Amino acid sequence: MSPPPREARIRGYRRRDPTETLLYRLLKEHTETFLAEFDALGRTGLPRFVRRELLGFLECGILAHGFARVHCFTCGRDSLVAFSCKGRGFCPSCGGRRMTAAAAHLVDRVLPEAPIRQWVLSLPFALRLRCAYGHELLTEVRRIFVRAVFSCSARRARAQGLAAGVLGFRSGAVNVVQRTGGSLNVNPHFHALFIDGVYTRDSALGPVQFHELPPPELSDVEWTLARVHSRLRRLFERRNEEGEDDEMERANELIAHLAAASIRGQRATGEESGNPLPGLFAPGPEPCSASRSNPPLVASGAGFSLHAGVHVPAKRRGRLEKLCRYIARPPLATER
Repeated sequence: MSPPPREARIRGYRRRDPTETLLYRLLKEHTETFLAEFDALGRTGLPRFVRRELLGFLECGILAHGFARVHCFTCGRDSLVAFSCKGRGFCPSCGGRRMTAAAAHLVDRVLPEAPIRQWVLSLPFALRLRCAYGHELLTEVRRIFVRAVFSCSARRARAQGLAAGVLGFRSGAVNVVQRTGGSLNVNPHFHALFIDGVYTRDSALGPVQFHELPPPELSDVEWTLARVHSRLRRLFERRNEEGEDDEMERANELIAHLAAASIRGQRATGEESGNPLPGLFAPGPEPCSASRSNPPLVASGAGFSLHAGVHVPAKRRGRLEKLCRYIARPPLATER
């Protein structure tokens, strides 16, 4: 039998062809018409960053828009690597590459070999639009959420009879803001990976000790959500009293209109404007294979929802990386 051809024996880089995907074909055919129709609505028009993301995606991975020639001195093979758009909000390829790099960084250099629990906070509809546009407001909400979970960990540690030591109970977390839901509807929410335990130190120069905590009870999740709710209520009362500017008032008129319709699950333009979108909030795929509590640790109230049922044991770095990829995933996925 003759040996396989040389090209078949070489394993390595295989160039991505975006023209094979349904998403690329749809945008290639309809982007110009889409932009022209929105320009004709008589509003302020789509902002430049939206046009830049869409048109940049149509050039991403296309050799005609630039490439690098890579030569291997070992096998003598040449490969053409097309330039990427490096978009942050739309391109599935660039978003997926950034997701993979972020997950590897978290597992290799940030998160210790300790049990990790994911906490997910969803906001009521009335707050989603303001948080989607208000960077400072979103930062305040995230800070309140993280501190509430830290307080819950300290509360659970005291319930176990642990001594706080000279520095109190310390822990760590990584928080990621996801700005869309599974149907690309505007839905800013928080995915946070918390170390499921506390660190203490008996003296200023003594060693740091880690104490793993038992799984939280449903009452702990409800207590945390109540703390988040009360502090957010005081935050918005203070902002209203001080008359702080709402960034929605300075937002692009057309984008604000589209985002508001997206949050409500309604059609934004056309003859059926205001009608509900069928199947918009259909459930998406399961997030990961990390162990889940049974029954699930989910608390809700006043439009908020707090989930704490996903847990990854220590030493399970592969499972942890999969969870990190899930929280850092881009809004668009070619497979969906």
